[in-house]
Amino acid sequence: MQKLNLNLNSIFNIDLLIKILSLTLLYVFAGKAGQVFSLLGGTVSLIWLPSGIALSAMLIFGRKLWAGIFLGVFFANISNNLPFLTIFVMGIGSSLGAIVGSLCLEKIGFQITLTRTYDIFFLIICGGIINPIVSSLIDIPALFYGGIIAPNKLRDFWLQFILGDALGVLLMTPSLLILSQYPKIHNFNYTLKQIIEYISVLILLSLLCLKIFLFNDPSLKYVPNIPIFVILILIVWLSLRFGHVGTSIAILIVSLFALWGTAHQLGPLTQKSLTIMMFNLWFFIVTISLVGFVITVVIFELTESENKAKKMAIVDELTQLYNRRHFNNIFHQVYDKSQGKLFAFLLIDIDNFKKYNDTYGHQEGDRVLIKLGQLLKQYFQKLGDFSFRLGGEEFAAFILVDSTQEALFLAENLKENIENLKIEHKNNPPFNLVTVSIGLKIISFNFHENQEIIYQQADQALYQAKTKGRNCICIYSD
Repeated sequence: MQKLNLNLNSIFNIDLLIKILSLTLLYVFAGKAGQVFSLLGGTVSLIWLPSGIALSAMLIFGRKLWAGIFLGVFFANISNNLPFLTIFVMGIGSSLGAIVGSLCLEKIGFQITLTRTYDIFFLIICGGIINPIVSSLIDIPALFYGGIIAPNKLRDFWLQFILGDALGVLLMTPSLLILSQYPKIHNFNYTLKQIIEYISVLILLSLLCLKIFLFNDPSLKYVPNIPIFVILILIVWLSLRFGHVGTSIAILIVSLFALWGTAHQLGPLTQKSLTIMMFNLWFFIVTISLVGFVITVVIFELTESENKAKKMAIVDELTQLYNRRHFNNIFHQVYDKSQGKLFAFLLIDIDNFKKYNDTYGHQEGDRVLIKLGQLLKQYFQKLGDFSFRLGGEEFAAFILVDSTQEALFLAENLKENIENLKIEHKNNPPFNLVTVSIGLKIISFNFHENQEIIYQQADQALYQAKTKGRNCICIYSD
């Protein structure tokens, strides 16, 4: 059976086939679901949801899924009594639109995380304008020559096709891209109080949308823009407070209300002209998306900049270990939490490092520091402890242990790991490799000492290790 699976995988890319079939099914389902937004008494839908799903699939999984779009177009339209050749050409047009849209976004450095301001703008331009225009250049002629569109309706149908596809991209793509990054980049980790606040604002937003888009309130004819501004205020509130996930849910809800109401000839966006009505919808959804996501992205960028600045203040730039400042800040925090454990402080120094720099150059010396930094970070992170670069070739670490023997074992294991890097150092006899000496100071949890004294005592133990011939460990003892 295993051999059969291997043979099948060598002939077919099973994972790719599953993704293509899944996209096909989702495309067909979305096409049927979009019919709920058809105008009353007609067959024209205000939005083509599959266009947003198609572009999202291209951006998340790559353009190799184009066949899923082609098959989706075929099965979504096969029951509409369209000529086979027309459906075939439409499949090519819809696939090509999504491919070109995703390719344009890729060329300008678009990131599906939507964490930069210009990602939002380019998604609207490439996804909400270029993508549907490219599709229409193939699909509309196919429908026209297939006898589906009357010559006198060609211009209006063309514009309606572009706007319907564009609305599908604007409604579906941002939400799907954000969902694809959950919870790695975007999450919804909030307190109970914040969740209650979010639900309350969402209910208020939904009630407002009900009044605006689903009830023919005569008062809205006299002040049509005021309720829209209130919606924008609530979108801004949610954007400031609840990030990408919270904002995308709110925009999705508002957009669905607007689409449903407009499809039923309700609300301030309705017009006698279908083209103008669809343009009103497009402009409305673009506006709330820009307002919501741009604010969210700006908040994200500011938060990231603040976090980066905080990290730079406590992290050594070369080795990416914590620096002396952070060492001084958290020393007593770790020390005070060592209840029931022994607090072991390791002071680590590279042997004959000045001679290494003189022999191999400072760039090679920096590479050694980086390698040691990586090893220390990995080693002590597994233990749940902290490691630091204090300056030059001097490093330090805190570990909480149950016994002196455990501390010695961990220190000895670290020393051997560094030696096993096999970094040549011919001026470090008799080892001729990069090695370290370690000074170890162990304190009982119920015995409080000054940080400076602990450091001095570990330094004395380190000096003793150096005088003993280096590449060894010494424990401070009174």
